[in-house]
Amino acid sequence: MKLLCLVLVILLSFPVAATELSEMDTCLGQAKGLAQMKACTLNAFKQADQSLNFLYRAVLETQTATQKKRFGTAQQAWLKYRDSYCVQFMAAELKGDEQITLKYRCLTKLTLERNEHFSELLSSP
Repeated sequence: MKLLCLVLVILLSFPVAATELSEMDTCLGQAKGLAQMKACTLNAFKQADQSLNFLYRAVLETQTATQKKRFGTAQQAWLKYRDSYCVQFMAAELKGDEQITLKYRCLTKLTLERNEHFSELLSSP
């Protein structure tokens, strides 16, 4: 019962990735300058990352000791992939806040996708 309540709270607490990306894009569209664009993407990433950490812990609670170890190893590998991919994704010709904005948008998108995956894990029987 406790797990079911936790899953319901999780699923109701986190809007789908498309909505969060749309909110970030709206913020970017209203931004006046690179500093505000950077703030939009950084804030979106921070929210997505907080959700990721919460969902990760929730998924861990459903795992056996062996599964927890494998899941932790897989998550560490995914984090390395996400960070490396987003660094590669950045255009070499961009500098400063432009580059950081693009990086955080990429990190946010991949993190939101991972959040959806974790939510699916929690909602499956």
